Amino acid sequence: MNPAKNDHVKIDKISIEQFRHFEDVEFEIGKNITLIAGQNGTSKSTLLGMLCQPFSFGVHQGKTAGSPDNSKYTSNYHEINLAKYRDITDSPFFYNCEDVFRLSRKHDTSPKKYSYYLHLSGNCINTNSPVFEDGILVRATKRKDKSGKERIRFVAGPGARQEAGEGNFPHPVIYLGLNRLWPLALLKKLDVKDDPEITDEDKEWYIKKYNEILILDEHDNTTEFLKTGTGTKEDFIGTSSSDYNSESCSAGQDNLGQILTSILSFRYLKSKLGDKYQGGILLIDELDATFHSVAQIEVIKTLIEVSEELNLQIIATTHSMHLLKHAFHSRLKKNIKVLYLIKRGNNIIDSGFTTWKEIKDNLNVEATPASKKNIKKISIFFEDSVGKNMFFGIVGNRLNKYLNLVEMKSFDAGSLKNLAVLSAKVPELKNVIFIPDGDVKKELKAHKNILFLPGESRPETLIYNNLKDTEDSNTFWKKCNSKSNSYTRQFAIIRKGPPPKPSTSKEAKNWYKNWYKKQSPFWGRMNNIAYNKWAIDNKGECKEFCRKFFKILKKVSSEQIPKSLFAKILKKYE
Repeated sequence: MNPAKNDHVKIDKISIEQFRHFEDVEFEIGKNITLIAGQNGTSKSTLLGMLCQPFSFGVHQGKTAGSPDNSKYTSNYHEINLAKYRDITDSPFFYNCEDVFRLSRKHDTSPKKYSYYLHLSGNCINTNSPVFEDGILVRATKRKDKSGKERIRFVAGPGARQEAGEGNFPHPVIYLGLNRLWPLALLKKLDVKDDPEITDEDKEWYIKKYNEILILDEHDNTTEFLKTGTGTKEDFIGTSSSDYNSESCSAGQDNLGQILTSILSFRYLKSKLGDKYQGGILLIDELDATFHSVAQIEVIKTLIEVSEELNLQIIATTHSMHLLKHAFHSRLKKNIKVLYLIKRGNNIIDSGFTTWKEIKDNLNVEATPASKKNIKKISIFFEDSVGKNMFFGIVGNRLNKYLNLVEMKSFDAGSLKNLAVLSAKVPELKNVIFIPDGDVKKELKAHKNILFLPGESRPETLIYNNLKDTEDSNTFWKKCNSKSNSYTRQFAIIRKGPPPKPSTSKEAKNWYKNWYKKQSPFWGRMNNIAYNKWAIDNKGECKEFCRKFFKILKKVSSEQIPKSLFAKILKKYE
């Protein structure tokens, strides 16, 4: 993890060891807006609550702390009493477990199994803090309350123990749960104040956004403050016009008022903290609820704006197909990450969906036959089958449908140079990629269509040197013996004796070729066992090769290759 990539604190990902239907899974979180979607029962709200847990801002377990911050994770707030910084409804930027979870006394009976890590980035995070590399560990524990009853609570920290300055990470959070949708008519207590005590500029912004999002023409409206009493529903800023006010507003107007109130709270916090402000997190359960289709899009536009303005990371759950379609097929998509959850067996996982069609089919419980579109493949030229096999060992077969791999039986540096030069003039060669062995780098000049295999030697030499340094106990030899129990390092390396010197001589090249030919039957299809081992042992070179190859492939291919395929290939080298 590299915190320097974000100026302000952000959640990069959540790694879940176990929590209800999540087990050994990892989810990436977007920098601006993340929409968590999926069918009912896919733990979207649970995941939202998990993201909320390990943060506090001057309060602990709901009690205001009076002492200055002493966090070991960041020194940004040291000597500041964060408890005095509250939102504009006078509530803390903090939520207890019971605010975001309803834990089942029947099924959540083994909380000690519940644990996950939240990985953060940001310039203010101390590089020597215990969460810099590993993230914050969140685990469930049981503790007796004052009445003697056991209750489940969540504890955050760098590990199993906490010391002074550890525990929750100091970062402001606002969580808008489904309790915000509780009808005003059912509230036993409701007080309306004419003055919500916000600036004229913010009142103007509020009314402007209120009209834009709901497509209204009520610019003479003013703002008022609703005190809903303790418990069921949060306090919020509403609107008052000549013929109605917040007491008689619709569910959508009510919902919007609470979202805009939350945004103003972060705006106030930023103005009060000044340079110490490190952004915040706004969590919204069922973002689309109560909004008509156009209002849904206008809401997300506003959230994108304030995400940039206030360095907010906004994470919301949704079932809205209209909203999700815009996240894939509109100008909004560059700011929105869609995390679509599905159930496999008893576990919830990331679907890996990268298109709107996949999500639409899953939400509609439909299946669309695969398109019969003929994909125009890119031709990749190699010196021989050995170079092609090395390429497969590094890149794998995820891109097969986009590639046509060609072995040039009679191949030398001169012919390659001529082809590369011709590729700039001959249309048929324009979209061809040449991948020679690494030993001809010195003979050829760099060219936009040429990418050398990793290493400075032929693949045969690279594999020999790699296996020469591989001990008898290495699992490689066991993998090679799936069809034979006789393949050993003694047979492969020792019996043959050392190769001739220098390794660049014609005699040495023939020796390596003959050695490779004799060993390759033991290395599986396309010699993948040997090349996979070499690739893992040389992650840095292979990762760089993949990145360069993807860059060239994107330029020459007319197909839209999913970015997720590139990410999955690179994951091997993380």
